[in-house]
Amino acid sequence: MAHIQVLRAGIPDLKFFGNTFVGIELAERIPKGLLVAGYNHKTEDVSSHDRWIELMLRSRGVKLEYSPYAYQAAIGESVPGRKLTDIVQETIRLSSGPVVINYHFAERDGKQDQVSYLPNKFGRDIRQVIHLHCSSEIYGRKFVDGRVVESRDNKLSRQLMRALERGDVDKFIAVSYQVKASYSGIIPEEAIEVVQNGISEETYAYREEADKEALKRQFGIRGKFLVGYCGRLDHKKGAVDLIEVIKWFNGHPEYDVGFLIASTKGDVLDTFEPQLNEQAQRMIQERRVGLIVDAAKYFTNVKKINEGTEAIFRNHIEANLRPQCSLYRGVSPVPLQTMVDTYLLPSHFEAFGLSALEAIFTGTPVVAYRVGGLPELIQDPVSGTLVEFRTNEEERREELARAVVKSIEQNYGLHGNIDKTGKRKMVREEMVSQFSSRVMADKTQAIYEKL
Repeated sequence: MAHIQVLRAGIPDLKFFGNTFVGIELAERIPKGLLVAGYNHKTEDVSSHDRWIELMLRSRGVKLEYSPYAYQAAIGESVPGRKLTDIVQETIRLSSGPVVINYHFAERDGKQDQVSYLPNKFGRDIRQVIHLHCSSEIYGRKFVDGRVVESRDNKLSRQLMRALERGDVDKFIAVSYQVKASYSGIIPEEAIEVVQNGISEETYAYREEADKEALKRQFGIRGKFLVGYCGRLDHKKGAVDLIEVIKWFNGHPEYDVGFLIASTKGDVLDTFEPQLNEQAQRMIQERRVGLIVDAAKYFTNVKKINEGTEAIFRNHIEANLRPQCSLYRGVSPVPLQTMVDTYLLPSHFEAFGLSALEAIFTGTPVVAYRVGGLPELIQDPVSGTLVEFRTNEEERREELARAVVKSIEQNYGLHGNIDKTGKRKMVREEMVSQFSSRVMADKTQAIYEKL
C-alpha cells in the first residue's frame, strides 16, 4: 500500500500551517508516503520549488512533488510539475496494492469535479479519504464586518455526502470528536473516523526555564512575561480579541507583560499596527509588541536550516510584511511557543487547536475560549485555562485578559516566585502519549489498511 497526501496549498505555505503540516507528518511517518503540493501554475513563482523539494527530503525524509492539480485547468498545458493524474498513475504502477489519496482541504477538494476525477480514471486502484479539519457549521457561516452571519446553506457538507454516496470517497477523518459530532445527520457516523491531530515531539520539545529565558529575549520584546500567539490575524481567529487584550494590558502597566506574535496573513494584518498605535500606544512605544515568522515546522531541527531557505522568509518579510506592518522582528527557526510564558488562543472557531497542543508540548500553559475541540486538549489547570465564549464582546475580552494574568500568577507568580515546571513536564509527557505525530500516523495508517 502507498499513500499520497494532497495539499491544495504549496510549500512553503504561510497561511494554512495546520492542515499542511498534518499532511507532512503523515507523509513522513507512514511508509511509502508521498506529498503533493498544489500550486496555481498561472500566478505562483516556481523558482524555489527545487529548493523546497530538496529541503523536505533532507530535513523531513519526505518526497515532495509540486502539481498544478486543478485537474481540468492543467490538462494539455505545458506547466512546471507533473499533473496529479500522472503522479497517481506512476504510484499505482510501483505499488503492490491500492493507493490511498488523502485530501487535506475538504472545502476545495470536496467538489464533484475534483473528487470524482481520479475514481473515474483509475477505478478501485485508488481509495480516497478526505480530512475534515473544520466543523460543518463553519461552512454555513460567513463574516460580514467582523461579525458572524448564519446561513442555512451548507453546500460543502452536501457535496461531501454525495461524494460518499457515489463511492468517490471511502472514508472521512475528523480531527476531533467535536468535528465528527458537527456532521451528525449529514454524514453517517460509520463513515467518519476520529484521528486527533498530532505534532512532532522533537520540534515541540520541552524547554527548561533557562533555555526559554534565552530564547524569548532574542527579538527584544520587553516584558518580564511574554504572551504568545501564532496564527492568522483575521476575525475567525480572534484577531480583534487579541488587539483588545493588548489594549487591556496597555491600561494596566502594573503587569510587566509583552506580546510576541507569529503571523503572516489575515484580514486584520493591514490595520493591526494602526489600531495598536491608537489603542495601545504605550505597549508600542515601550516595544512590548512584536511580530515574527515562525518557520520551525519546516525544519524540525535548527541544525538543518540553511541560509538560502531562511532567506526566503527574510525576503518575504521585507517585501510583503514590513510594508503592511513595521512591527516584524525577523524569522525564528524554533517554535514561538518555546519563547513565551503563556500562549493565547483567542479563536472563535477551533476544530482541534493545533497551536494550543504545540504550546502544551513545550510546557507553555494556554489561555483560550471554550470552543470546538479545545476541551479535548485542555482539561487541567496546568495545561491551560478555558474562558467561556460570551456574546458580550467586551465582557469576554476582559475575561480573556484577566485569564492571562491568572495563568501567569498560577504558573510563575507575578514576581517569578512560583515554579511549576515539574507539573508542566508531567502534563507534557501525558499529552505526548496521546497526541504525538507518531500516534496520529499509526491511527491513520490503520484506517488506510482497512480500506
